[in-house]
Amino acid sequence: MAKPVVAIVGRPNVGKSTMFNRLVGRSAAIVSRMAGTTRDRNTSETEWGEHLFILVDTGGLEIFPEDDMWRQVRAQIETAIEDADVIIMMVDVREGVTPDDVDVAQLLRPVDQPIILAAMMAEVIKHFPDGTEFPEPEADLRVAIVGRPNVGKSQLLNIITGENRSIVSDVPGTTRDMIDTLIEVEDKTVLLIDTAGIRRRGKIGTGVEKYSVIRSVRAIDRADVAILLMDASEPATAQDSHIASYILDSYKGGVLAVNKWDLAGELNVNREDVMAVVGDKFRFASYAPLRFISALTGQGVNQLLDTALAVHRQWTKSLPRYDLRRTVMNAVAEHPPVAQKGRSLRIYNVSQDQAGPPTFTFYVNHSDTLHFSYQRYLENRLREVYDFHGSPLKMRFRSRRE
Repeated sequence: MAKPVVAIVGRPNVGKSTMFNRLVGRSAAIVSRMAGTTRDRNTSETEWGEHLFILVDTGGLEIFPEDDMWRQVRAQIETAIEDADVIIMMVDVREGVTPDDVDVAQLLRPVDQPIILAAMMAEVIKHFPDGTEFPEPEADLRVAIVGRPNVGKSQLLNIITGENRSIVSDVPGTTRDMIDTLIEVEDKTVLLIDTAGIRRRGKIGTGVEKYSVIRSVRAIDRADVAILLMDASEPATAQDSHIASYILDSYKGGVLAVNKWDLAGELNVNREDVMAVVGDKFRFASYAPLRFISALTGQGVNQLLDTALAVHRQWTKSLPRYDLRRTVMNAVAEHPPVAQKGRSLRIYNVSQDQAGPPTFTFYVNHSDTLHFSYQRYLENRLREVYDFHGSPLKMRFRSRRE
């Protein structure tokens, strides 16, 4: 079961984005006095009272939008309403109940989900499933297949499973819901999670494409390893980078895959150029392996699964304590940190707290003197010695006083 989704809806300019920022604890949504500032859905994982959930900020709902852009905004809001577990309807207490508020309430009236007026978070969490754990089907490895619409996710799932388990169509966004499939690979039980695609900003359409961003976020959240599928005709787009950031922020194993490689000659693209483009756009995820496949012909698909399994082994790797400490202390001796604000960072010890993802705590004198470039240096040294190919590393620096 994935984390609950809470959608904030209401007419324009009632403070939905302000509420979103307050609940996630940072300025994640643009806040403006101009009505209609939020057009695309804004999504963030957050918690309240030890309850984890996914919060969604939506654009202002106009019952009779005047142009195509607002019709697209309304379509996004309607899908947000459909997929949310709990809905927060916001109104402006200074203006009282307006006719537009009444219209929004009428739109919400037929839905089955609980609707909370304004921001009573204690009421919201009452409607979450009991407990804070989110159990999954028994599997050795959970793999999410994510990407923009029409890059071949469903076709990839079909050729992996050998069955037409999901609809394959040239119409973007055919897959409306996540589809789970259990398979056996190298004596491992693998849960495959197929998702709806994510459209580029400004290109959200109506019809069968339903709330694909949140479903992909949910899929990544459920997975151990996420395969980001891209199109050979347009690899490493801004939206691909956007999806990759979800994978990185969730500290899940990541594999990049360029699909439709059987058309490389027709598209006049070559492997070296694509590798250069992907490497440049995905510098923040340079640890992720890149594979070239064809979900139509099966080219490279077995190697893709082997790569996902290898990434999972790296993602769940545990290091010997004393060997880890020796590696880090040698790295510090070879390249000591530069003094910041007249103070030098000293590292006294390091430990691996968990695997999946590999999580390390560095015990230091003053954590506020750590420069990001030195953290990157330590990460690179860990990767140089221990690999961690395809896996992000979670690194925490704790002062003695902490």
